[in-house]
Amino acid sequence: VNRRAVASTMGDKCILPPILSAVHEEVLGFLRDIGNAKVELEPIQVKSEKFHIRKKKLGLGSSAAVTVAACGAFFELAGLTIDEHRMEIMKTATAAHKRIQGGKGSCADVSASALGGALIFSMDGRIEPISVNNLQVAVVWSGRAASTSELIGRIEAVAKTVCRRDERTG
Repeated sequence: VNRRAVASTMGDKCILPPILSAVHEEVLGFLRDIGNAKVELEPIQVKSEKFHIRKKKLGLGSSAAVTVAACGAFFELAGLTIDEHRMEIMKTATAAHKRIQGGKGSCADVSASALGGALIFSMDGRIEPISVNNLQVAVVWSGRAASTSELIGRIEAVAKTVCRRDERTG
């Protein structure tokens, strides 16, 4: 999808929104793990208006794109280039995104944002690039925004109901 989130520094200290705060903490943890604990990261902002039409969310993974853009910006501020650290950015962004979403979701959209291109994504963590040269894609938008965490909550509620019914009928 030809949409981008764009991160930039803010210059002065400010309170980061929860998603950027989670990314900031995960990046600092990564830097500590690689022995680079003394880096101080400037506050950043991320713009994602391309994921909206007339202020309506399109549902193209904007939170994943924001998370990855922020993670990439913090890596660059720490002197770690995006191109050389794409897998680490994906893993760090995945941890931050899962933290914000309460551990729910596959984070396939985070992988797609970090790695780009077309991917086969497996829940066991395997990610494979694929060629889509002959693939025709049709995209349909309902005109309504949807919350991923709300959708997952509904699916879990249905699953619990089905499991209880199965236990009773046995």
